[in-house]
Amino acid sequence: MPASRASSGKAGPSLASGKVALSPVSGKAMSTCNDSGEKPGPSPASGKAVPAARASSVKAGHSPASGKAVPVARASCVKAGQSPASGKAVPVARASCVKAGQSQASGKAVPAARASCVKAGQSPSSARKAGAKRAAVLPAGSVGIRDRLMWIYGKLHEAMGPCDWWPGDSPFEVMTGAILTQNTAWRNVEKAIANLKHLGLMTPEAVLGADRAVLEEALRPSGYFTVKARRLSALCSFVTERGVGGLDPEVLRLPMPELREGLLAVNGVGPETADSIVLYAAGQPSFVVDAYTRRILSRHTLIAGDEPYEDIRTLFMGHLDPDVALFNEYHALIVRAGHSRCRPRNPMCGDCPLGSDPWLLENLKDLSQR
Repeated sequence: MPASRASSGKAGPSLASGKVALSPVSGKAMSTCNDSGEKPGPSPASGKAVPAARASSVKAGHSPASGKAVPVARASCVKAGQSPASGKAVPVARASCVKAGQSQASGKAVPAARASCVKAGQSPSSARKAGAKRAAVLPAGSVGIRDRLMWIYGKLHEAMGPCDWWPGDSPFEVMTGAILTQNTAWRNVEKAIANLKHLGLMTPEAVLGADRAVLEEALRPSGYFTVKARRLSALCSFVTERGVGGLDPEVLRLPMPELREGLLAVNGVGPETADSIVLYAAGQPSFVVDAYTRRILSRHTLIAGDEPYEDIRTLFMGHLDPDVALFNEYHALIVRAGHSRCRPRNPMCGDCPLGSDPWLLENLKDLSQR
């Protein structure tokens, strides 16, 4: 081939020899076979070499008409996220590899409350039916868990605070209330505590020295009085075995991890009761999680709602400062909001301080289902 016909400026191998020739367009070796499996040769019309791009083995990204490079998106190997018409990049959400949290219509990010960790192509409702978990979902943008938790606290405190909780004349009374409030309304606890005060049974030593039948009768208003008499006695034994009891038991001065671990070993003391004692009686920072906490946080997409107690507690402990006053008021506000607004069924969202939550689930009709 004449040197003037080769794009590289050098003479290429002869087409007649059957060897690979250089493309007059790109200077690269032409494909070695055409539609019929033959080697590319001279054009029947002109005898000139056929550009490699016109052969059947045209590489994706080259035009069969001109041999010139065209946008990859026009080739048969178009990558997800590129327009086959223009080759220009389009939002990833329009491609088949849409990521959860992006709109299929615009490719723009949508709030996490609408994404809820669902897979591409799923709506929040269908994802829930499929059993999708949404633990610790971050909201859209740069807003983190701490910001959301503090937003909830601020709104609740503005509308309902301060709560001045937990009521009690002494640390031991608070400890007693933490046992008696299990599975009953607080008004019933107040009646039982009034009975204990009337009988002079408001110290650990006095409870342990009381006749069991008398103690049970005093606790009757709180319900499950036989069980609660046994649990209260077990708590009093724990207190007196570790120092002086009285109205302000010495055990409450133990370091928080040690105190909490000891309380959890007491018969009838679960995590919620132990944290209530640590926070409200001992004045140490341990966040209390209850049914209201699960309900409110799950409805605002911070948790799924079925996580273990310790996971939800860690959500607060890991993102908020270990502030006793903050933990105290936050838990009290959650209880107040859960009791008056965020009900299990037919929640009063229109009258709730958190109703303006920008990350709230889009479909409020599903709230009573969760």
